Amino acid sequence: MIITLSIGLKYFKTLKELNLFFLVPLMGIIQYSYTSIAKFYLNEKTFEEVLQIIISTYVVVEFIVFIYFFQRHTRNPLIKNILTLISIIFLTYFILNEIIEPNYISKFYYLFCAIESLIIISFTLNLFVQLIFDDEIKDFKTSPVFLINTSLLFFFTYTFPFYFFDLFLKNEPSEFFILNKTINGIAYFIFYLILIKSLRCKIKLGT
Repeated sequence: MIITLSIGLKYFKTLKELNLFFLVPLMGIIQYSYTSIAKFYLNEKTFEEVLQIIISTYVVVEFIVFIYFFQRHTRNPLIKNILTLISIIFLTYFILNEIIEPNYISKFYYLFCAIESLIIISFTLNLFVQLIFDDEIKDFKTSPVFLINTSLLFFFTYTFPFYFFDLFLKNEPSEFFILNKTINGIAYFIFYLILIKSLRCKIKLGT
């Protein structure tokens, strides 16, 4: 996350439509820093309340960054409009409920992530079809858009089953909880590795 954030801030202008990706590691660093430090200085109630706000903000910002990316690169107007409308309805629903009932997003975190995954996967599959038939791309290994799309498809297809199963588990077995956290950690690690490569390709291309 630190490497991704450093690249994003240093080459903010060069990255152009990809420059908002620095917000994802930034939010991640804020969350990890808070959970690692604040618990020693705040009482449990205050710590949890602030943590829920950070988590809710994190997932909303992350979703907006990803949707912005697809907005810039999805060419089919019909698919673009349909998926964008679904995204707006989805985000509006959760934000309004968050305003009415604080911590609504964190309360229904796995539902949010499951729906988010389906939306992002739909965008990525459509973009893959578009990129495959794009004659302007000479090498997929050096295409920033292809690499980011690959990282997003991998991450959300990899983690979706665990978000989905979590919807039906009222009390998580300790083994499932550990597995879930491990899978999520591995997914983020690979996601950031591919994202770093894509940003460096974008910087190298300079376009």
